[in-house]
Amino acid sequence: ANVTINATPIAPEATSQVVCQGETVTLSVTPISGATVRWQLAGSTATFSTAPTPNTNIPGMTVYYVTQSY
Repeated sequence: ANVTINATPIAPEATSQVVCQGETVTLSVTPISGATVRWQLAGSTATFSTAPTPNTNIPGMTVYYVTQSY
């Protein structure tokens, strides 16, 4: 039997964004080729395949996690 061992993928990177109340913010990430990206709101178990649109009408901080897998 043949076994192929792939290199460990590089983790996706994101930067923090600061916006004023009511402004529009766009979340994005570029996964490695062939990877699937999942978004998750901190404190939630639900995941999404597309980047969420944060509600900026409410002041505060919102944390999202993004993962990638094959």
